[in-house]
Amino acid sequence: MADVQVSVNGAENEVDAAKIARSVASSSLFKAAVYGRDPNWGRIACAVGNAGIHFDHKKLRISLGEILLMEGGQPLPFNRAAASDYLKKAGETHGTVEILISIGVKGKGRDKHGDVI
Repeated sequence: MADVQVSVNGAENEVDAAKIARSVASSSLFKAAVYGRDPNWGRIACAVGNAGIHFDHKKLRISLGEILLMEGGQPLPFNRAAASDYLKKAGETHGTVEILISIGVKGKGRDKHGDVI
């Protein structure tokens, strides 16, 4: 099983960001999606909402590694096979699945490379 790293940007503070990250990482539905190699953005978005942190859903942005799944609260067309393959490779090599989330509450966030999102 792959490790999961959830990064959250745009929260009001670190406590809120950590709550969202924990909500996603501990979600049984999210874990099942990762284990099943299913790039299901809905399970991630649901876990973000279940964290109990107020944010404008129209600013939600979700990426699976470098693959953008959701922007402006709307799902985007993406290469499902490539996203599934990303999850598969991470699982086979005991690698890390990176989930990047921006809720855009406090200005713009930055991705893992420091680029404004």
